[in-house]
Amino acid sequence: MKKILILLLAFFVVGCKNNKNKVINIKDESVINNLNFKTLSVIKVNGLYSISTQILNNGDKSKIDSFDIVIKDKNSNVLTILKGIVGKNIESNDYTKVITSTFDDLNDMYSIEYKV
Repeated sequence: MKKILILLLAFFVVGCKNNKNKVINIKDESVINNLNFKTLSVIKVNGLYSISTQILNNGDKSKIDSFDIVIKDKNSNVLTILKGIVGKNIESNDYTKVITSTFDDLNDMYSIEYKV
């Protein structure tokens, strides 16, 4: 386990030296059926975009298998639609985090919309 962590840390450190890596400032939020979807972070490392989403359940216990992440440019054109996979119950007033990654070109990303 320690070897894996060291390798991941080394990959991150080497990747951070590449000027093509960046943190993208997008903080979108949607409420759908008492589920609050919130973009926590969007990070690009070596061409791989990782989107971290928090889902907070403000209602009764809820089962969610998946949701769509609609990525748009500043003209509201859809760049791509990604699938976030949850596959579990979210208790009332509890949350879960989902990380979804893609190699799609999202350089023109401006906003994120969530759909269930």
